[in-house]
Amino acid sequence: MIISDPPKNLIAQAKNGAGKTGSFAIGSVLRVDPTDPATQVIVIVNTRELCNQIHEVYHQIVKDTGITLQNLCSAIPKNEPPANIIISTHGKMSGALKGRKPMSLKSLKCIVVDEADVFFIDEKNFNELRAIANNKEIKGRGEKDKVQWILFSATYPTEDAGAYEAMLKRQSEIVGVAQ
Repeated sequence: MIISDPPKNLIAQAKNGAGKTGSFAIGSVLRVDPTDPATQVIVIVNTRELCNQIHEVYHQIVKDTGITLQNLCSAIPKNEPPANIIISTHGKMSGALKGRKPMSLKSLKCIVVDEADVFFIDEKNFNELRAIANNKEIKGRGEKDKVQWILFSATYPTEDAGAYEAMLKRQSEIVGVAQ
């Protein structure tokens, strides 16, 4: 589903250890055009540790492909060119999109959000994700150029119907329609 044409937004849930990271990593790498040096995939996570773990998975997948990779959670040398795939926490990504020289998202094809439930349950995390979704280079696109949203999580709230409904409302605000 990640590489369908045209791409569709996707919300997926699977148990820990079921291969979620491999699924979204392989699928999103297949969306990258290695001849275009611009950022095409962004992976957003909620912790630095998860950022580093996911970076290592992507590193193994893109080895010898010509696809570039950047971990915003580690020290970044100044004036480094953009990478095809960027893995970041939501806070670091928000910072990279602000300021005098914000990161360009003109060639962005998809945004992967791992542990998505954390972003839709917590108010602060949701507001940062919404700010990314409302970036003018993402929000103002036509139907053919829309950014694909891929949301993965091991858990979604089920016991509290109110929390579940609130999460669904927030998800639809960010991704619109999803499969």
